[in-house]
Formats: sequence, C-alpha cells, structure tokens
Amino acid sequence: MPSQSARLHRFGDIAIDCDRLEVQRDGKIVDLEPKAFRVLLYLIENRHRVVSKEELISAIWAGAFVTDNVLTRVVAQIRKQLGDSARAPRYIETAATTGYRFVAELLPEEWPKSAKAPQLGSIRHLTTSLGSDLWPSFSPDGSQIAFSSNRTGRFEIYTRSLVPGSTERQITSDGRENIQPAWSPDGQYLAYVSGKTGGICVMPATGGPVRHLTDRGDSPRWSPDGQTLVFREHTRNVNHGIENVEFIPTTLATISLDSGSVKHLTDPGKPPGGHASPTWLPDGRHVLFSAWIHRPAYALSSAPWIIDTLTGELVPIDVGPATAQFPTLSPDGRYLYFGRAAGHDSGLWRATLGPAFQAQPPELLIPTGGSWLRDLTMSARGGHLAYSFQSAESALLTVSLDARGNPESEPEPLIRDRAFSNYDPVFSADGSKIAYTSMRQGFDAGMIYMANRDGSSATAITPPDQNAGDPNWIGNGLTIGYAVRGGKDQGYWVKSPDEPPARGGWNLDWELADRINISKDGLYAAAHVWTSTSMRIVVGGLGAGAARVITPADKSVGFPKWSPDGRWIAAMEDMDGNSTLVILPFEGGPIQTLVSEPAQSFAVDWSPDGDKILFNGLRDGVWNMYWVSRSTREIRRLTNFADQAGFVRWGDWSPDGWQVIFERSDLTSNIYVADLH
Repeated sequence: MPSQSARLHRFGDIAIDCDRLEVQRDGKIVDLEPKAFRVLLYLIENRHRVVSKEELISAIWAGAFVTDNVLTRVVAQIRKQLGDSARAPRYIETAATTGYRFVAELLPEEWPKSAKAPQLGSIRHLTTSLGSDLWPSFSPDGSQIAFSSNRTGRFEIYTRSLVPGSTERQITSDGRENIQPAWSPDGQYLAYVSGKTGGICVMPATGGPVRHLTDRGDSPRWSPDGQTLVFREHTRNVNHGIENVEFIPTTLATISLDSGSVKHLTDPGKPPGGHASPTWLPDGRHVLFSAWIHRPAYALSSAPWIIDTLTGELVPIDVGPATAQFPTLSPDGRYLYFGRAAGHDSGLWRATLGPAFQAQPPELLIPTGGSWLRDLTMSARGGHLAYSFQSAESALLTVSLDARGNPESEPEPLIRDRAFSNYDPVFSADGSKIAYTSMRQGFDAGMIYMANRDGSSATAITPPDQNAGDPNWIGNGLTIGYAVRGGKDQGYWVKSPDEPPARGGWNLDWELADRINISKDGLYAAAHVWTSTSMRIVVGGLGAGAARVITPADKSVGFPKWSPDGRWIAAMEDMDGNSTLVILPFEGGPIQTLVSEPAQSFAVDWSPDGDKILFNGLRDGVWNMYWVSRSTREIRRLTNFADQAGFVRWGDWSPDGWQVIFERSDLTSNIYVADLH
C-alpha cells in the first residue's frame, strides 16, 4: 500500500486514486484488471530504478507460476489504456531483457471532487423461511444470491435469482451444516465452510464434487483473480449460526487454490481483538476486515481495517466509537458500508472516504430498531447490497429434576417475551423469587427484574437509563446486588426491600471487571478481569475494598461461580480455543479440570449439596444444559435441543434442588437486498 501521504498519483492526463483503486485518463475511468493496476502501482512506487521482470512477477503474482509473456501482456494493456507506447514511452520504459521502469514525472497531488453518493432504492425481502437464512453472496454478475439456511433442520447451501418470483435451488443436502458460501469471480465455483467437519471447501456452483482445502477456519472470500482465498483462522468449537467468535483473538490467512499453501496474514493482537469478515479490495492486494475488542458485560466494539497482503501494512478506518460490523467497500472505494448493533443506532450505515481512508461522519441508511443486521455484502458492480436481518425470541425456561438430578420434564417456559435477551436468572435463598437481566429490543442497556418463582409479577428494579447486570441475591433475605457499567452510576449496587439502592463498597476496575458472583453467605465476591490477552479471577470481601487475583498469570480463567459452602469456585478455562470446566479452591491450590472435551463448557451454578456443577455446553454445534459431578466426573445432559439456530445461556439451581432455570434464545433471520442507484 502506498504511504498515507501519497494516496493520489498524477502524471500527464492520468490520475490514480490509490484509496479508491481507480485510474482516470482525462477525467474518465480507465478499465484496468486488478493485476495490471498492481503492476502500474508497483512501478510508480519504485520509479527511481528499473524493476526486473522476476521482481514484478514475485511481488504481484505471489509465487504463482507465471511466464514473461503474461507480464508482457499486462504491461501492454497498461500502455494501451493510458495512451502510452513502447517505442516512444511517456510513462513505462522497457529495459531490454531486464524489466521496466516508470519514467513520467509525478505532478503535485490534488484530490478529485467527490461524486454524489449512491441513493438507496427499493429493499426486497428475498427469503421468507421460518428458520435462519444467513451469509448471502452475490454471483459475479449480480443476478443471483447464494446463501445458507437451516430450514430443513441442518444448514445447507441454496441459490436464488434476484428476478421477482424466482424459486430457490438447494445446492447441498449432505447434512454437514454447510455455511458461508462465497461465489468465485468467474461464477463457476462456491467456496464454503463445512460446519460439521470444519474447514474451507470448494465445489461447483451447481453442486458436485467437493474439494477440501483446510481443516479449520471460516469466512472464505475469493481474490479478484480467483487464485486465492482469504479466510479467518480459529480453533474454537462454535455454532456459526449464532456466534461469530469475535471475542477471541482470531486471525486471517490466505490459501492458494493452486498449491494449497497457507499464508498467515494477521498476527494475534495486531490489530487488537478478533479479526473477522475479511473481503478483498478490487486491486487483489488489500483486504478489508473488522477487528473486535471485548468489553465488560459482553459489550463488543469493532473497527474496520485494511491490510496489504504483500507488506503486512495495516491502515485503520475511523468511523467512531460504536461497532462497525461486516464492513464492505463500494467498487470505487469511495464509500464504506457497515452494520451497527447499538440500540437505537442499530442498522446499515455508510461513511464517505477521503485520502488515506479518512472517513467522514457516517450516516444511517436503514434503521433496524435494535435487531441485528449482519452478513453485509455488495455486488461486484455496486448496484446491490445484501444482508441478513436477525431477530430473537428469548425465554427463561425451567426443567424439573428428580432426587438424583435427572430431568423429569421437557423444558417449560417461565418467562417468554419479545426481549432481545432475558438472562442471568438466579433464585433467592428461600427459592420464592428469581432475579434476572433483560435486554429489551431497541436498547443497548440491561435492566434487572424480579419475579415470583413461577415467573409471575415480573417487575423492573433498575431504571432503563442504567446498564445493569450480574444480579445476585445477597444473604438469606431478598436483598439484590448488581453491577452498573458506564455513566455516573458505574459500580456495584445493593437494593434491599422497600429501600432505595445504595452503592456497595467493593473496589474494582469496572472497565475491565465482568461476571460478578456473590458467595451464598453474602460475604465475598468473585469476578474475572480482562487483560489484553486473557481473563483472571479476582476475589474479595464484598465491603472490604481491594480484591486479590487467585488464578495463575499463565492461564486464562473466568466466569466464576461459588460453591454453596464457599470453599470452591467453578470457572471456565480457555485452552487452545476451547473452554474447559474447572474448579479451584478459594484459599488457594491447584486448578482441577472436570470437563475437558474439545467443545465449550461454561459453569453457571452448583447443586445445593455442592457435588454437581450446572453448565452450558456446546456439542456438535448445538447448545444444551448439562451437569458434571465433582466427586465422580459423571456428566448428565438435561435438555435435548437439536436446532443450531438457538442457544442456551446462564442458569441457576433452585435451593431445594428440584428445578433448574436457564435462558433459551431462538433466532430467526431472512435475507434482504437493497438497490443502489
């Protein structure tokens, strides 16, 4: 990528806009293929010397077998489009048998005037299934969409024409949870992720033999020349239909379709956060992506970046502090489109870009009222935008247990409404009440509610202008503690019956602390604190001020849950991309691993007798509720969900031992196409 101080090159009647990947001759756009654009730019950047043919081939074709004749043809195309001549060169001079040199004198930089931004036209509701239709991808000519849907119970790949009244065609039917299709530039192939086995695959666009390229990774995108795929690297067992693993340090890589060689593109933490949603720029050299940074209480912020795949140079695009999800650039590079999920600001946004990718304040194009606009993509010619629009129905469910902790019933609704999420349910010490957090549609702040054990008489006990979470019953009465993040009320608060809330005395860094859990006797608190690369559990007296770290510095352990007797803490340890369930003694000692299979296991509560630990578990892409015995290591599944378009989270065991409650959220999504003109 050229230096940020030289984003526009001018010589003769030629202007090269490096940010927008555009060449103009006498004010008119010149049609240069991506490789030709890169050769021209490389010669300009190295204009002080002759560039050998070998160097050009190595720099532009990145190790692919290319003959001198291919390079000669590309240079001839450049000369033709720029009005240059090999016999009387004004711009590119041939050094006999050696290479080429750029010989024109560059003129002072002047930025061209911005054209009028494309106007948003009609919006079509392209798919209407009752399941999850996700990950749209345009065919090269923009006439069709490929996408994934779980309407049959498993994610399969479909295609559909944009012509009104057209029917869908199912491309795969192997039950392997096939997701994230990406159309090749020539329209002949689809790259996709085999969700059941993992890894990147390629098959004919009409179906047929499958070629497996990698064992791990997701989010494949084709380079403009169709020779390379960029994808996201990670090792975590996830449900792609509902999660995007942005909160872990994922990285990007490329793979050659010819040789199968993999090149690591980004490094962990550079830039900070998880690297996601990669897409190629038209020059075939740069990749746009988003970098996600985890915040407390599961808040995430993300920002767009561009990386030079040859040099590794990173350039940020500043569009403000809120999230910028699924970024995509218009073909001329003038406009950045992205999604936001931030309460009233949720929707499709656009920012106009200037020199060095400097963004003007973004504008909201399509508000979505708090639901999630995701999987944003643009057609090759810039005439259409496609996206998935996802909504949720969240419920607190309950399962009855027998004396041995075995389920006696199927899950039944306790609280069900149109909230975006109802979560963190906890029983009071006498079992008569529950408290929980609710995130309402259109808001990005949680509210604490209290209800009877059967879910009746739910009442909010925190105002909507606070961001409250992590409810805990303190002691044997009906006193509730909760965390507030952000604003003047940030800190830990305690609400006793018939009294106004009062700020607690526990001293934590509330920008980093998360998942507050209070011991059953109400004397101690535990939380995990985020560092740049890991989680560490801290504990302390609820009103005693300072907290102490109880986990080793070389481990990432979080989500603490006290045992009934206060002697143990159950937690999640992040290991090699998977979460294992562990316990550690409060007074110090070695960490013991209870559940270590390559999946996800999050401890949420203990049984009243202190032997069993209730946990959320992801197995084969499906979330269910389980418990594990501390004494025998027996694992028992309590629910039998099979749908990947939903998840379970959090949970609590009733004080009498006969009931567990947990969150279940079911997600639905359809695909929309917006016209630009």
